[in-house]
Amino acid sequence: MSRPPAKAMRVADHLRVKITSGEYAPGALLPPQRVVADELGVERGTVGRGLHMLAAEGLVEMIDGGHARVVDRTLTRLATTDLTHGDGQWQGFAAAVIRLGGEPWTDVVSVGEVDAPTLAARWLGVPVGTRVLRRERVHGVMEGGERQPAEVATTWITMDAAERVPAVRDVDTGAGGITRRFAEAGYTLQYEDVASARLPSAAEQERLGVGPDSPLLDVWRRSYDQDDRVVKASNRVTDPLRQQLVYRF
Repeated sequence: MSRPPAKAMRVADHLRVKITSGEYAPGALLPPQRVVADELGVERGTVGRGLHMLAAEGLVEMIDGGHARVVDRTLTRLATTDLTHGDGQWQGFAAAVIRLGGEPWTDVVSVGEVDAPTLAARWLGVPVGTRVLRRERVHGVMEGGERQPAEVATTWITMDAAERVPAVRDVDTGAGGITRRFAEAGYTLQYEDVASARLPSAAEQERLGVGPDSPLLDVWRRSYDQDDRVVKASNRVTDPLRQQLVYRF
């Protein structure tokens, strides 16, 4: 596969940072192509190619005269406090959406016992092939009456923990989700996150509605109990144009 032109990629990267940082707000017009071209020292045609890359990612929309407008979409800011404290009966992604006045939704793709694959086994600290409980979900937010996906979340839970917290086997684990169920079972959890960026798989493109060149945020989380044992490992693959992670120390 041929690589996109480097100069156009630089334009796209430059504008993407300004959009995701909020400097260019949802619905705002981007500066004229000649202004961006002068700022970056490139040709107007190069700016146009960069804008079309962003349009292919769903970040901007092209309008008459070669102008571009930032797509008006809900951006959820998922804070650590949403996981540890939540908002009323909600925790995690749903709490973050509700706190911002939105309406969250979750599709549970599957729940069941599996043999731990390599990455999940490494994060759980168990041998590959160890029997574990896996939960696969897609989280999203309602926009204009339509469901817009934001992240694909997969959690692997040790069998010991699954026996102690039987609700994690249910499709609907109730208000607060599995985090609340662990707390009710007497667990005091601490978390360790590792985040990286990568391009989406074919399945992720379909579930998140993104293109093959749209970068995703890949977050792995270990959950430790009060005895410092790993009881579950989670992988969240997030569209950064729909969700930001906020860490407070």
